Formats: sequence, C-alpha cells, structure tokens
Amino acid sequence: MISVSGKKKVLILITSQFGYHTDTYMYCKYLDKRKFDVSYFCFDMCLPRIEMNDVTVHYVPSLANRVLRYVVFIKTLCRIAKEQRFDIIFHVYTLFALIIRLFTLGHFMVLDIRTGNVSSNKLKRRWKNFQITYSSWVYPRISVISESLADKLSISHHKRHIIPLGGEWQQIPDKKIDAINLLYIGTLDKRNIHETVYGLSMFVKQHKDLNISYDIIGSGNGPTLNLLLKSITETGLSHVVTFHGRKTLEELLPYYEKCNVGVVYIPQTDFYDTQPATKLYECFLAGMPVIATNTYENRIAIKEDTGVICEDNPESFSSALVNIYKNKNVYQSQEIKKEVQDHTWENIVKDKLSPYLDHLT
Repeated sequence: MISVSGKKKVLILITSQFGYHTDTYMYCKYLDKRKFDVSYFCFDMCLPRIEMNDVTVHYVPSLANRVLRYVVFIKTLCRIAKEQRFDIIFHVYTLFALIIRLFTLGHFMVLDIRTGNVSSNKLKRRWKNFQITYSSWVYPRISVISESLADKLSISHHKRHIIPLGGEWQQIPDKKIDAINLLYIGTLDKRNIHETVYGLSMFVKQHKDLNISYDIIGSGNGPTLNLLLKSITETGLSHVVTFHGRKTLEELLPYYEKCNVGVVYIPQTDFYDTQPATKLYECFLAGMPVIATNTYENRIAIKEDTGVICEDNPESFSSALVNIYKNKNVYQSQEIKKEVQDHTWENIVKDKLSPYLDHLT
C-alpha cells in the first residue's frame, strides 16, 4: 500500500548499525525522499549513532546471547512491519534469512545479497552459500552485487537484479605521484594486510630517498591486528605505516585528500574471486590509481591507466609499487574519475535501485 503522503514505504532491513554499512547508508542518502518514505531496521551495536534527515531508524538491542538476540530481532521486526505496513522490505542478507521470510510472508520482500560466504573452510563455505541460495527461493525478488556472484549462487535469472558497488565523487585536488602515499580502508580480517607491509618494506629498501606513507584504516580481530602490528615492527616502518583503527564514513575525506594510491588487497581464492571490492570505486572516484590483487572482479575493473594488478604476496605487491611509480605520469585523476562515473552511489541509486523499487509490487 502507498502511504497517505503518496510515497512508497521502504524498510531497509540489516543487522549492521545504521551508518556503518556503506551500501545501505548510500541507499538511504540518495533515494528520492519525495518518492520514498525510507526506514531502516538494525541492531544497536553500541557504536556512536549516526543520523540522517528523513530516515527513520529502528534499533534492536544486540544481546549477548546470539539466539535470543535474533528472537528479539525477528519479534520486533514483525511488530513494526505490522504497524507500519511497508510496501517493500529490502532485506540485506542476514543470518536466519529463511526464518525471517517465513515470519513475514504477508509482506513483499527483496533479498539483497552483498557477498557470498568467505569462510576458509570449504565445507562450511559451501553449506553457507547453499543457505543463501535456498533462502532466495522464498523471496519474490533478489538483488545481487554482481552477475558473477549471482551465477555462483545459482540465483534465478528471472528474479535477479544487479545493484553494483559504487563510491562517492570526491571533490579534491588531482593527484600527483611525486611521493607514494598508500591508503587501505576496510576490514582487516582474512585480508592479510600484513603482507602489504612486508611488500612495502622491499620497495622502501630500493627507494630510500622517496617520500612514502601508508595509512591503514579498519578493524579486525586480535590475531589479525597482532599480525599487522608485528609486520610494522619487524620491518621498522613505524614512521611510514600508520594504523588508524576504525573510522566513520564522514571521517575518511582527509585520507582521500592526502593519499594518492589505493590498496585493494583481497586474497586470491575462489570465494573472493566474484566479490567486488567496496573501496575500489571510492579510490577511483578520489582520482587515485589502485593496486589490486588478481581476482576476477578486480581484473574487470582495473585498466592500464587506472592501476596495477598484483598477486597476493609481498613480492608481487612490491613489484606493483615499482610499476605504479615507474608509470606515475600515466595516471590522470580526471580520466580515472571519468572511467567510473556510472559507479557513483548517486547514479547507482538513481539508475539501478530507485527504478527497481519503483516498479516492484
């Protein structure tokens, strides 16, 4: 049902706290509020709350007991969905997606798949991916981050709709690579970012007179952080490499202004091969070339004048740095931005998400 205001009522359903999941934050930011009445349903992860005009956020406490946490989550969802009578519930895949659907059969729902399972355990990964696939059977529509992931998960062609990754257009000065100022933003878990530090160490030894910095932004578990901090200590690069921890989306602009080479370091495994990298387009739209590992989705995105592909080991990362510096005059910020102008979040929401939601139900 369309609300009395004439707007279509959309609920974005996800476990991530509002403002800490890039894709859904951008959906909320750029959906036309003259056409859509947007709400957001999530766990309260006790992170600083981010607000956005014309978006109603419903928080559910993240209880310590995992099962009870989801029981409360689903019960609260059912109550709010009944009260608000949303036209569309846009469900970004969560644990218990099948159960959530069974409890909300009276509501039109889209299942949005942003990632496949990335467990290093092959059997677990196959089982979790199958869970995503069979959950998709009970949702009337499915949106997916890429065709390659949709194919891998055997998502029905007549149900699927691709909503790709994007980035924000950064109004910052054009980049010059007189120095190397690297930037990595993202999760540290299962990314082996410590390998890039060892690779950088090899490069530094060959270019002792070059001004170099490396800003690493993100969070990870204890063992992952220990590996990263150990690599910085062992290489003696504490004056070059700075680990900043977690930053909000609003806090990232100074790093995009400072840095001139992005790092998209994803392990070369079959489960990451079809997974586009969130920060790839952010770096491109900041006008900076990127060093990206040799995955299927990275190979599609990277061209000779936008960056360098490397293997997932320190030696290859070091060689990629050599190539970036050797070809520094090839990379032109305005040209890099033009290559991916269709991948701004504003354009993705306008061209891919908004028409899709507009024609559903």
